[in-house]
Amino acid sequence: MPAVRPPWPPERVGIGQAGRIVSALPNQPFPETVALWRRMCVVLADPLKEYLHQDAKRILWGIEDEWERRNRLLQSRDEYFRWPTTSAPRGDGSLTTGDWLEVGILRILGYQVGVHNGQPEPVRHVILSQVFSMRLPPMLPSYHMDEWGMPTTSRRLEKMANSIASFCRSADRRNDGSLDVAISEWKADLRYLYDRFYIGRFHFGRRIFELE
Repeated sequence: MPAVRPPWPPERVGIGQAGRIVSALPNQPFPETVALWRRMCVVLADPLKEYLHQDAKRILWGIEDEWERRNRLLQSRDEYFRWPTTSAPRGDGSLTTGDWLEVGILRILGYQVGVHNGQPEPVRHVILSQVFSMRLPPMLPSYHMDEWGMPTTSRRLEKMANSIASFCRSADRRNDGSLDVAISEWKADLRYLYDRFYIGRFHFGRRIFELE
């Protein structure tokens, strides 16, 4: 039996289609729901697509509800699994679930910096805001997911900030000039999280954690 494909072409995810897209989510493989989630973040970051923002938000909420449903199934006594397919789709260079533990949650959800594959700052900030406030999908082992805490908590923010700061330190140790843009963007994103959530939401105070 061939793999289930989305009932919409990627370029046609637009106004008035949110209900149809959301209703099809339970039949979509997990990587395809992740790819759709990423695309909706890009739409939300684009002021020229404001006419699509409500549909994009509805789709994001639908995806996150579907991920929560799958989380509950995974936690039940009889663990949920997708029925296998005998089809072997051609590789397209995208991430597979086997890569996800090494790559991490932020990368899976489309957060990237740097000259070649980096997302524009508005897109990165939408992704980071969503990750802070959303119910994360069941993409990694439970011991890893537990480190991220609950949505909108200081534990979630701490994990996000520590992850990005770790990326920055690792790149800095390599002393590679080609990573200067990536390091600069990571620091800018830490400043965004710091100002919006660390100070703006939790009021933790500037002397507790200083940005370089």
